[in-house]
Amino acid sequence: MNEEEAVPVGVRSHIFNALLNAWGFILHLAPYLIIGILIAALINTFASRRKLARLLEVRRWWVLPAASLIGIVSPACTYGTVPIFMELIKRGAPMAPAATFLVASALVNPQMFLLTLGALGMPVALVQAGASLVFAIMIGVLVARATARGIDLESSELKASRLAENLSSHSIEDTARIGDHGLSKAGIQSSDSCSVSSARKHLPWPQRLLLNTLDLTEFVGFYFVIGTILAALVAEFVPAGIIIAAVGQGKWWAVPFAAVVSIPTYVCGGGIIPFIAQARSMGMASGAVLAFLIAGPATRITALTALAVLFRKRAVLAYLALLLVFSTFLGTVLGQFIQGNPQPIF
Repeated sequence: MNEEEAVPVGVRSHIFNALLNAWGFILHLAPYLIIGILIAALINTFASRRKLARLLEVRRWWVLPAASLIGIVSPACTYGTVPIFMELIKRGAPMAPAATFLVASALVNPQMFLLTLGALGMPVALVQAGASLVFAIMIGVLVARATARGIDLESSELKASRLAENLSSHSIEDTARIGDHGLSKAGIQSSDSCSVSSARKHLPWPQRLLLNTLDLTEFVGFYFVIGTILAALVAEFVPAGIIIAAVGQGKWWAVPFAAVVSIPTYVCGGGIIPFIAQARSMGMASGAVLAFLIAGPATRITALTALAVLFRKRAVLAYLALLLVFSTFLGTVLGQFIQGNPQPIF
């Protein structure tokens, strides 16, 4: 049997159609992805961590909303926010705004917002961003109340790094290494784009901007292309009835199921958003889409590992439970107001 006969003609035709449709979807979303990457690269190039730390040191009523908003527009990866968090703590900032920033930055960023906008529409993108803003503030309020009551939330790694004799001479680059050490102890290595950011600070800004753009394009673009191809293959080979039966409109379990499933399956927004867009066009309930996009980013393994390095296990478990309840509630309530079953993307 030759190689052509090993794959039936019908299957080859479906694969060809899937690749052709994936290419069309990539071209459709390319402007959103490019603009998002450029915005993220600009912020990454010119934003000052020290200025951010000074801003969030302020003990005013608006500090939690500000921390949440800054976290949402921050393009830093999960590992990049760990040294910022530790710099805030080192400089004496309260735990609440630091935690708010950390959570918000894990939920959404500029490039993912624009990609969601292009793939799923303005209502879904705005609800995801708004939910991220609100949830991060909620976490900040709960952390503030817990610390006011003397409840210990800090992990042993964070306590060790806060010792005066160690932190008094640390720069923010030193705290980055402390954060990387805690993550590596947990078995996770930080990404190159995050670990080299401090090493680039002495380069001219055009060079830093170019390198940051290339890093984001390589990371986000790779997962985006892979996710788009997988979504196109699903459209060709998976009957819509399977999607409808699992997470379709009218199924009482669709929203909580989507929230729970997002934990092990959400790896990178660039890869999962095309897949969710296709699932939605095949019958996935809008509420399930919202629950997945709210719970998934903040519960992926990198985000949970970073939180486990900084907070006690009970605090991380409480955070996880609250997020699942929040995403399920929001998906159930707001999903009814968002038009479902749009035109197929492939």
